[in-house]
Amino acid sequence: IRLTPLGREHFVADSPYSLRAYYASFRERPVCRDLVEVLKTDKPAGWASTKPNDWLTAMLDPAFAAGFTAAMDSRGLYLGPAAARALDLAGRRHLLDIAGGSGIYACAFVDQHPHLTATVFERPPVDAVAARAIAGRGFADRVRVQDGDMLRNPLPGGHDVHLISMRREMTGVVVPGKLYGAMASGRPALFVGPEHCESADTIRQADCGMTVRLGDVDGLVDALTRLAAEPDLALGMGERGRAGF
Repeated sequence: IRLTPLGREHFVADSPYSLRAYYASFRERPVCRDLVEVLKTDKPAGWASTKPNDWLTAMLDPAFAAGFTAAMDSRGLYLGPAAARALDLAGRRHLLDIAGGSGIYACAFVDQHPHLTATVFERPPVDAVAARAIAGRGFADRVRVQDGDMLRNPLPGGHDVHLISMRREMTGVVVPGKLYGAMASGRPALFVGPEHCESADTIRQADCGMTVRLGDVDGLVDALTRLAAEPDLALGMGERGRAGF
């Protein structure tokens, strides 16, 4: 097997842009475990898995949490800077990354916007993983970690931007979601994620923000541009969000 230059960049362990952790996380997925069973036994695989199927419970295990967070971190290495470049945060000072995993997105935002500081709000044991990752990237002086559970604890105060992100496969897993703390703050919500999930439906019903489907870069830019150009629109959305909360 010969690696191409692109393969060496992403599949070699000592590359700063390695995606090995992300793909390694697939091995615990039932479909991948079944595929390995088929290859080893040359027989149909069973449906049962020995690993916990409750993701929230599984994330309480330090080893599972570290592996899953590392996987999301490798994706965020590319997605985070792109998101940070798309947002005009000239008038903002403190970003709250709700359930922010390793803190990769918070680091990308403060790197792109030198005036910005950030807080990553995560529950144990992921908070410790985040603190180490943030320090390793050299942002410990501008990105702090606060432990807490977004489903049980109030969101930290003093922030004027709330970052909410969601993968399509997490639809229905976390209910209620990150949105409600942002609604309570009286700020408009801009949600990037599945078109039909609790957060997107709530935003549309309350008319408290905008929703953008996954992968719609032009739609995200248009939404940000409109919110920046129409402060009365943003103010009204924030007020309706607070009322709806």
